[in-house]
Amino acid sequence: MNESGPVVAKALRRAEAGPADVILVYDDIDLPLGTVRVRMKGSHGGHNGVRSVIDALGTQDIKRVKVGVGRPDHKGDVLTTCSPRSSTTSCRSSTPPSPKRWKKFWRSSADRYSIT
Repeated sequence: MNESGPVVAKALRRAEAGPADVILVYDDIDLPLGTVRVRMKGSHGGHNGVRSVIDALGTQDIKRVKVGVGRPDHKGDVLTTCSPRSSTTSCRSSTPPSPKRWKKFWRSSADRYSIT
């Protein structure tokens, strides 16, 4: 995600589309779990993946949807480096969230939805 800008730019060129056609959806650890915030434009806010997209497209006028994932209790809960060839279990897909957890996530999202 941190270097996704060039891929987004390439996809837009292939689709003969521009930044106005993009809706960027990404996680935000500074928003509580389930909070959803919509922005029509703005800075990267410290998110390296968004920074990469803004740099590659040359504009901050990109619609975006930030989904709150909450800040982890321990720094060790955040994956810092992962490659497709990594053999560590932390880089592999884990068991998907239970239906109960998804239900809790979506309920809290609906309660906290905000557009700015």
